[in-house]
Amino acid sequence: MNFELLFARLSTDSLHELYEAVRSALADDDGKEDPSERRYLVRETRDWREWSEAIEAELEKRDVSFEKIEW
Repeated sequence: MNFELLFARLSTDSLHELYEAVRSALADDDGKEDPSERRYLVRETRDWREWSEAIEAELEKRDVSFEKIEW
């Protein structure tokens, strides 16, 4: 999927919210000791990383400051 085209149409606030949703899902997964309890499988599913990188690229293109997710 071409995230670039999709994210280019969203507001900066929307991009921030989506990016924070990725961060939140990652934190939730990482907080589970038992892998079977992970709800989002952020680290196991490549799409999450690609999605966050596309959001980062769009935010950088807009010259918006944000805290990058540490993978």
